[in-house]
Amino acid sequence: MCCNKKTVFIAIIIVALAAFGIHFLTQKTTTGLNIKEIKSYAQVVGEMATADPQTLILFDTDETLVTSPDVFARDYPLPPSFIIQGILKHPSLLFKKNREQLESLIMTHAQRKLIDPLVIELINSLKSKGCTVLVLTQFRTRPYGIVTDPVKNRYEMLKNFGVELSLTYPDFKFTTLPSKGGGYPELHNGILFANELTKGQALEGFLDHFKIRPSKVILFDDMEKNLISVGNLCKKLNIPFQGYLYLAKKHFSAWNTKRALLQLDNILEHGKWLSDAEADAMLQGKPAVVAH
Repeated sequence: MCCNKKTVFIAIIIVALAAFGIHFLTQKTTTGLNIKEIKSYAQVVGEMATADPQTLILFDTDETLVTSPDVFARDYPLPPSFIIQGILKHPSLLFKKNREQLESLIMTHAQRKLIDPLVIELINSLKSKGCTVLVLTQFRTRPYGIVTDPVKNRYEMLKNFGVELSLTYPDFKFTTLPSKGGGYPELHNGILFANELTKGQALEGFLDHFKIRPSKVILFDDMEKNLISVGNLCKKLNIPFQGYLYLAKKHFSAWNTKRALLQLDNILEHGKWLSDAEADAMLQGKPAVVAH
């Protein structure tokens, strides 16, 4: 029994560090890369006015274009202490298949919203200048959990928010790039899915396939490692690069472990997602209507 408990504990630590992502394990240097921090798209309107028609502008999705009002449902690393508590309560989460099931439930049931409506005006303005504007996401293309078509789901979500991307290049599946889980990087309606490869890998496959060499690549992303990945690719290909580290999420509401554990219990045990407001009300002993 003692050995079993030790094995479970070691497995929890491995999952906490590897499966959910701890950024200090993958830090890379930004030497020589042009990366600026911004908190609002209003900060770049003037700079974007100088973009020419050969400029390729890329936006990340989660925490750059869209987010959730509920902290647990947002796309950034969870506190290790919460991961350990969550797995101790729900040991089935040690297995990747069950974690993906959880992710798909949250992705499907938690509300999403556009972070800054100004981005729609910015995208449309850039397109009117002849620039190619795409989304570049690490999101998977293969089915996971209850999500049978993540490519279609992500496209429809962005479309519903009014995000209309460039359709300069036809849809394509990049089968010459490495496969992850049976899926491949894919371009669909202006969204370049890396399918869990690095963004630099996916972008290189896109540029090579369509034989493109932009006059400049601009990327908006909330994760520095993605900016570094694309910036290093551009450096290798001698393409001018401008990265914007989008930090609007720093102004979002704070993490609450008790609330997140209640949300975790509810979605796993009852198949219902509790919004932050509903979970907070329950923790305070007030009646709350369960979100559907």
